[in-house]
Amino acid sequence: MPIAVFRAAEGFDVQLLRPDGQPASEPRRLTPERFVSMARHPDNAAQTYVLERSRYPCIELRTLGLRLRRAHDLWLIRRILRNSPFSPDSPYVRSLRAAAEPRLAADPEDRPWLREAPMSQDALFEAATPGRGRPAPVPGLPNASARGHNARTATSVHDVAREYRAQIEAIAASADPRRLGLLVRAESAGALVAADLEYDGLPWDRAEHERLLVERVGPRVPDGVRPRELELRAQEIERLLGVGPVNPDSPADLLRALKRAGFGVSSTRKWELRPLADHEAIARILDYKKVSRLATANGWAWLDTWVHGGRLRSEYVPGGVPSGRWVSLGGGLMQLPRELRATVRADPGRRLVVADVSQLEPRVLAAMSRDSALAEAARGHDLYQNIADEAFEGQRGHAKIAVLGAIYGATTGEAGAYMPVLSRAYPQAVALVAKAAHDGELGLQVQSLLGRGTPVDGVSQAQAESLDPVPRSAPEGAGAKARGRFARNFVVQGTAAEWALCWLGTIRTRLLDEFGGAGPRPTAELVYFLHDEVILHVDEDAVDAAVRLVSEAADQATRTMFGEIPVDFPLSTAAVTVYAETKE
Repeated sequence: MPIAVFRAAEGFDVQLLRPDGQPASEPRRLTPERFVSMARHPDNAAQTYVLERSRYPCIELRTLGLRLRRAHDLWLIRRILRNSPFSPDSPYVRSLRAAAEPRLAADPEDRPWLREAPMSQDALFEAATPGRGRPAPVPGLPNASARGHNARTATSVHDVAREYRAQIEAIAASADPRRLGLLVRAESAGALVAADLEYDGLPWDRAEHERLLVERVGPRVPDGVRPRELELRAQEIERLLGVGPVNPDSPADLLRALKRAGFGVSSTRKWELRPLADHEAIARILDYKKVSRLATANGWAWLDTWVHGGRLRSEYVPGGVPSGRWVSLGGGLMQLPRELRATVRADPGRRLVVADVSQLEPRVLAAMSRDSALAEAARGHDLYQNIADEAFEGQRGHAKIAVLGAIYGATTGEAGAYMPVLSRAYPQAVALVAKAAHDGELGLQVQSLLGRGTPVDGVSQAQAESLDPVPRSAPEGAGAKARGRFARNFVVQGTAAEWALCWLGTIRTRLLDEFGGAGPRPTAELVYFLHDEVILHVDEDAVDAAVRLVSEAADQATRTMFGEIPVDFPLSTAAVTVYAETKE
């Protein structure tokens, strides 16, 4: 029986609902402690808790020792129903499509796990930044914050129940209730995982991070002062260019200096400078950029802001990009430099179990296209080598270029030369992405396997380029071709994101069942997720069981998504003390 929940200033308002979303009881207000007792009762522990947004109440409940097992996140499901081609033409869906897509934006002050006492949901939405006051409303979204990822429309538990009813009615009336319903459940499970990840944090060795900064950047200096290693490199750049004073932190000043020194470049971007790296001055500039990036993106200020109590924490947002991939708001958790892996260290007596899926997206393409030849190539750990042996005379590099070209739309140049071979060997797989590309070029929506759709408003230039790993010139990257590349990758990346959601949800459920996940410090906990990789923080005597768990969860995710199919989704796993000890 679903339970609608609204976090009011004085406590939690709850209302029991029937399976169709109609009220089954009058609303009741519970103190946080009483809510925890209610949720732990055997009759209620396995119920679905309907929340406008899972993050705040779930993090608050973690401070009280409670992890909800199931939820329905109204905010995330709005985004799915707004864009899904499966959604019906109902008044509720039309209202979602009439409103602007919420904007995601980070707020460094918005970190509920740092607060000493729980706050009401109203206070959490209204007092994020000192001196800023209540955020301005967003036109078309009543009571919504201009910080769009916190957009809120419910003002009572009645609103929560009413929207839940509208959502489940939309799912039931959709073109494919089974698949869309699975996506909704998986996305909401992902929201619970995201709240746990933010609350628990990634184990972080601050002393090692500080040692690395001193070695690579130099000792800490006051704001506005260039650190030692950057200052030395800046002096070297000026000497090597030999055209007078130059500020390498200013792209305009650096570009002028490069032109005066005789370099025919149009910008100071790394991709334009790398071909000239044989020149000592250019090599020094590239080195400066690398060190500067560490100092600014992951330096002392970053350390003070995002690392507390030996844990790196940030907000994870499931479905943060159109394809359903996650993003992190603040802290750069999804873009950690490889050199910082040495700072991710297990606590004494514990280990990090690191697991990643080998070649996830090509395997997803094999599964969703039902291409029997590609499915055969997806048996075992190295899909690319299997494809090479079958179609490219054993040349693994050629096979990888061809497959990634098919997925990402690099169908000219070297990848284009291999495409006819790939098309003959794996016709159904290539046809699936080619059709998606054609539809995208025409401005039509495409969808993932479970029904996540490309933006109903159309694909912007920025979105079209967001899934494209290859920088392109404006003429090549613009317009229909860019939309085609976006759509081609969307259907595969979106389905891969759905597989990952099923994997995460299964891992979380089994951790709760098998590793004391409801206690103050479970013997194993999920602490990191990045697209196709997870890290568990486990007691040393639980390592073998944790490795087995993540592997079995991957098998279950495959069955949930695709049924019984002859496609392997093998994991590479390692139990280490420091993240940097894992193999490339």
